Amino acid sequence: MRIVQQQKAEKVELLRKKIQESKGIILTDYRGITVFEITELRKKLRECGAEYRICKNNQILRATAKNGVSPLKDFLTGTTAVIIGYKDFVAPINILVAFMKEAKKLEIKAGMLKDGKALTGNDVKEIAKLPPREILIAQVIGTIQSPLTGLVRVLSAPMRDLACVLKAIGEK
Repeated sequence: MRIVQQQKAEKVELLRKKIQESKGIILTDYRGITVFEITELRKKLRECGAEYRICKNNQILRATAKNGVSPLKDFLTGTTAVIIGYKDFVAPINILVAFMKEAKKLEIKAGMLKDGKALTGNDVKEIAKLPPREILIAQVIGTIQSPLTGLVRVLSAPMRDLACVLKAIGEK
Protein backbone atom coordinates (compact mmCIF):
# COMPACT_ATOMS: atom_id res chain seq x y z
CA MET A 1 0.00 0.00 0.00
CA ARG A 2 2.78 2.43 0.87
CA ILE A 3 4.55 1.75 -2.42
CA VAL A 4 1.43 2.78 -4.36
CA GLN A 5 1.10 5.98 -2.31
CA GLN A 6 4.78 6.73 -2.86
CA GLN A 7 4.40 6.26 -6.62
CA LYS A 8 1.39 8.58 -6.65
CA ALA A 9 3.32 11.18 -4.65
CA GLU A 10 6.22 10.94 -7.11
CA LYS A 11 3.85 11.47 -10.05
CA VAL A 12 2.36 14.55 -8.38
CA GLU A 13 5.83 15.93 -7.61
CA LEU A 14 6.97 15.35 -11.21
CA LEU A 15 3.87 17.11 -12.53
CA ARG A 16 4.38 19.99 -10.07
CA LYS A 17 7.98 20.47 -11.26
CA LYS A 18 6.91 20.42 -14.91
CA ILE A 19 4.20 22.99 -14.24
CA GLN A 20 6.66 25.15 -12.32
CA GLU A 21 9.12 25.09 -15.27
CA SER A 22 6.40 25.94 -17.78
CA LYS A 23 5.09 29.24 -19.12
CA GLY A 24 1.55 27.99 -18.49
CA ILE A 25 -0.79 25.02 -18.74
CA ILE A 26 -4.03 24.29 -20.55
CA LEU A 27 -6.62 21.77 -19.37
CA THR A 28 -8.60 19.89 -21.99
CA ASP A 29 -11.33 17.27 -22.06
CA TYR A 30 -10.12 14.51 -24.35
CA ARG A 31 -13.30 12.41 -24.53
CA GLY A 32 -14.01 10.96 -27.96
CA ILE A 33 -10.49 11.38 -29.34
CA THR A 34 -8.70 8.33 -30.71
CA VAL A 35 -5.20 7.30 -29.72
CA PHE A 36 -4.01 8.15 -33.23
CA GLU A 37 -5.37 11.70 -32.93
CA ILE A 38 -3.76 12.16 -29.51
CA THR A 39 -0.45 10.92 -30.92
CA GLU A 40 -0.65 13.43 -33.79
CA LEU A 41 -1.47 16.24 -31.36
CA ARG A 42 1.47 15.25 -29.14
CA LYS A 43 3.85 15.35 -32.13
CA LYS A 44 2.71 18.83 -33.10
CA LEU A 45 2.97 20.08 -29.53
CA ARG A 46 6.47 18.63 -29.08
CA GLU A 47 7.64 20.66 -32.08
CA CYS A 48 6.74 23.90 -30.30
CA GLY A 49 8.19 22.86 -26.95
CA ALA A 50 5.02 21.64 -25.25
CA GLU A 51 3.83 18.37 -23.76
CA TYR A 52 0.41 16.66 -23.68
CA ARG A 53 -0.23 14.51 -20.60
CA ILE A 54 -3.33 12.68 -19.51
CA CYS A 55 -3.58 13.02 -15.74
CA LYS A 56 -5.99 12.34 -12.94
CA ASN A 57 -7.83 15.38 -11.66
CA ASN A 58 -6.60 14.80 -8.12
CA GLN A 59 -2.97 14.80 -9.31
CA ILE A 60 -3.48 18.09 -11.17
CA LEU A 61 -5.23 19.57 -8.13
CA ARG A 62 -2.33 18.66 -5.85
CA ALA A 63 0.34 19.72 -8.35
CA THR A 64 -1.20 23.16 -8.94
CA ALA A 65 -2.10 23.86 -5.31
CA LYS A 66 -0.17 26.72 -3.75
CA ASN A 67 -0.75 27.27 -0.06
CA GLY A 68 -3.50 24.68 -0.18
CA VAL A 69 -5.54 26.47 -2.87
CA SER A 70 -5.71 25.46 -6.52
CA PRO A 71 -6.94 28.06 -9.04
CA LEU A 72 -8.13 25.24 -11.33
CA LYS A 73 -10.24 23.40 -8.75
CA ASP A 74 -13.57 24.26 -10.39
CA PHE A 75 -12.44 23.00 -13.81
CA LEU A 76 -11.20 19.57 -12.72
CA THR A 77 -14.16 17.35 -13.57
CA GLY A 78 -14.45 14.46 -16.00
CA THR A 79 -11.54 13.36 -18.16
CA THR A 80 -8.65 15.80 -18.14
CA ALA A 81 -5.44 16.17 -20.08
CA VAL A 82 -2.82 18.85 -19.48
CA ILE A 83 -0.84 20.73 -22.10
CA ILE A 84 2.34 22.08 -20.55
CA GLY A 85 4.03 24.83 -22.59
CA TYR A 86 7.71 25.14 -21.75
CA LYS A 87 8.93 27.67 -24.34
CA ASP A 88 5.78 29.61 -25.13
CA PHE A 89 2.21 29.75 -23.88
CA VAL A 90 0.54 30.94 -27.08
CA ALA A 91 2.03 28.48 -29.62
CA PRO A 92 0.50 25.38 -27.97
CA ILE A 93 -2.86 27.17 -27.80
CA ASN A 94 -2.71 27.88 -31.55
CA ILE A 95 -1.89 24.24 -32.28
CA LEU A 96 -4.70 23.11 -29.98
CA VAL A 97 -7.28 25.41 -31.58
CA ALA A 98 -6.25 24.26 -35.07
CA PHE A 99 -6.55 20.64 -33.91
CA MET A 100 -9.98 21.36 -32.42
CA LYS A 101 -11.18 22.65 -35.79
CA GLU A 102 -10.09 19.37 -37.42
CA ALA A 103 -11.19 16.88 -34.76
CA LYS A 104 -14.23 18.76 -33.38
CA LYS A 105 -14.06 16.57 -30.28
CA LEU A 106 -11.62 18.30 -27.99
CA GLU A 107 -12.76 20.92 -25.49
CA ILE A 108 -10.66 23.48 -23.65
CA LYS A 109 -11.62 23.54 -19.98
CA ALA A 110 -9.26 26.15 -18.57
CA GLY A 111 -5.71 27.41 -18.43
CA MET A 112 -3.24 28.72 -15.91
CA LEU A 113 -0.39 31.17 -16.42
CA LYS A 114 2.99 30.82 -14.77
CA ASP A 115 2.04 33.32 -12.06
CA GLY A 116 -0.90 31.13 -11.02
CA LYS A 117 -3.67 33.15 -12.66
CA ALA A 118 -6.48 30.90 -13.85
CA LEU A 119 -8.06 31.39 -17.28
CA THR A 120 -11.41 30.09 -18.46
CA GLY A 121 -11.73 28.11 -21.68
CA ASN A 122 -13.01 31.22 -23.48
CA ASP A 123 -10.01 33.23 -22.23
CA VAL A 124 -7.67 30.62 -23.68
CA LYS A 125 -9.50 30.74 -27.03
CA GLU A 126 -9.20 34.54 -27.07
CA ILE A 127 -5.44 34.25 -26.54
CA ALA A 128 -5.31 32.08 -29.67
CA LYS A 129 -6.68 35.03 -31.68
CA LEU A 130 -3.73 37.23 -30.74
CA PRO A 131 -1.00 37.72 -33.34
CA PRO A 132 2.41 36.13 -32.72
CA ARG A 133 4.78 37.70 -30.20
CA GLU A 134 7.08 39.20 -32.85
CA ILE A 135 4.18 41.02 -34.52
CA LEU A 136 2.94 42.36 -31.18
CA ILE A 137 6.43 43.68 -30.39
CA ALA A 138 6.63 45.32 -33.83
CA GLN A 139 3.25 46.96 -33.27
CA VAL A 140 4.32 48.34 -29.89
CA ILE A 141 7.58 49.67 -31.34
CA GLY A 142 5.67 51.26 -34.25
CA THR A 143 3.28 52.89 -31.79
CA ILE A 144 6.18 54.29 -29.76
CA GLN A 145 8.13 55.35 -32.86
CA SER A 146 5.26 57.12 -34.63
CA PRO A 147 5.10 60.26 -32.43
CA LEU A 148 8.88 60.52 -32.45
CA THR A 149 8.98 60.37 -36.24
CA GLY A 150 6.34 63.11 -36.40
CA LEU A 151 8.34 65.27 -33.99
CA VAL A 152 11.50 64.88 -36.07
CA ARG A 153 9.58 65.88 -39.21
CA VAL A 154 8.14 68.97 -37.54
CA LEU A 155 11.51 70.04 -36.17
CA SER A 156 13.29 69.50 -39.47
CA ALA A 157 10.62 71.28 -41.58
CA PRO A 158 12.02 74.86 -41.22
CA MET A 159 15.49 73.73 -42.31
CA ARG A 160 14.06 71.77 -45.22
CA ASP A 161 11.91 74.74 -46.29
CA LEU A 162 14.94 77.06 -46.07
CA ALA A 163 16.94 74.68 -48.25
CA CYS A 164 14.12 74.58 -50.83
CA VAL A 165 13.89 78.41 -50.90
CA LEU A 166 17.68 78.76 -51.32
CA LYS A 167 17.66 76.19 -54.10
CA ALA A 168 14.85 78.05 -55.91
CA ILE A 169 16.72 81.34 -55.57
CA GLY A 170 19.88 79.68 -56.89
CA GLU A 171 18.04 78.35 -59.96
CA LYS A 172 16.67 81.83 -60.82
